[in-house]
Amino acid sequence: MVTLHAWCVQTNERYISRVFSHADPSFCFCRVGAQARSSGIPADVLQWTMVPIIPIVLPVPGLVELRADARAEGFNFLDTLVNDWASGVNCFDAPGEVLCGHFDQGMLVAVGGLNIDPFAGDPEIGRIRRVYVRSAWRNRGVGRALVMHLVEYARRNFKWVRLRAENDGAARLYERLGFVPTESPEATHIFIARSEQ
Repeated sequence: MVTLHAWCVQTNERYISRVFSHADPSFCFCRVGAQARSSGIPADVLQWTMVPIIPIVLPVPGLVELRADARAEGFNFLDTLVNDWASGVNCFDAPGEVLCGHFDQGMLVAVGGLNIDPFAGDPEIGRIRRVYVRSAWRNRGVGRALVMHLVEYARRNFKWVRLRAENDGAARLYERLGFVPTESPEATHIFIARSEQ
């Protein structure tokens, strides 16, 4: 039995939805706001959908298409992800690290990872990196579920999580999820993953 958690998009409030017998904790929940409204469901009824986020080991089906979409938008960081993985420079395999993805019909459509922040010089600071969602899967809660999965994973191992938002849309998403802007030259946002006890 596992308790699955859900977040309200508008308030970022965390709900404990219910306890499931499903033993796979790799599922994150997200609200389907626009889709619920467009289908005539009353606004006060919360509609939730499961977005499976799973750890991945490269290469995986759909990676070529994911990279091509990212390149077409001017983002080369997925090339860095693949090259670093192939060379062994960064395989997201140090303690507390993970690379995750979301698949649709067996094809990778979103990716993101969590590393010990290589710029911080402190093993208690994690870094969310290489987050990309193919354009056709945006505004469906996939990016939100991916980042929240990485944040929940980070809570087990890090006190803080930093990242660099590549554009204003990404910055807005991260801020809705509780990240705050930082003046650091190595990051645009930071999140308190675990409070001091």
